[in-house]
Amino acid sequence: MSQSRSSAPSPARNARAARTQAPRPSQTPPREFGYTHPVDPQRTRRTHLGHVPTTWLRPRRRDVIWRLLVVALYGASMVTIGRSLEPFDMRLYVAPDDVAAVLEAMGEAGRAEYRLYAFADLGFIVVYSLMFASWLKFLRVRDGLPHALPTAVVLLPALADAVETIAALGLLAQFPDLDSGWVLALSIATPLKWAMLAGLCALLLWGERVRWRHRDDPR
Repeated sequence: MSQSRSSAPSPARNARAARTQAPRPSQTPPREFGYTHPVDPQRTRRTHLGHVPTTWLRPRRRDVIWRLLVVALYGASMVTIGRSLEPFDMRLYVAPDDVAAVLEAMGEAGRAEYRLYAFADLGFIVVYSLMFASWLKFLRVRDGLPHALPTAVVLLPALADAVETIAALGLLAQFPDLDSGWVLALSIATPLKWAMLAGLCALLLWGERVRWRHRDDPR
């Protein structure tokens, strides 16, 4: 009798066991967002660039906004400078037969100014590529875009833009004896750049629409 009394668990012991075994409330967002553990912003992660802060890999909305503002200011200045030149970069398409006529119409002073404009355009390519990369990462981390989507897709319009600008610099250096290879590269890269930029913007806007459905996500 005494043995059965001693082996029976007491109510206090049962209460302690229940508190110990009770599941603690999770501090993580729901699994539907593809995110299952909290992220320490001070923790570093190993990448091909070395150890970088976690916040670099998880851009916030304000990071995207200020980069977008930089792109808008840079782009507005490029449009203002190029309005009188009407360079190839501001045209939707340039026929190969019209390239020589466009450069001829610029005059010597206009072609010299176009060279400076082309170098500034190379910097603009870097700036808007960084903005698009941050925007894509922002949406991908928050399930606005598929996680398997590589960040390198933002380089497709940048590559076409770089080919267009380098071809323009090559033609400016050769004028009036233009290489047909540079002319063909320019005429192909110009519409391809605009098509890729339109496709990338449509992809990001679609990601924003999906993200809106997850607007309660605390990340």
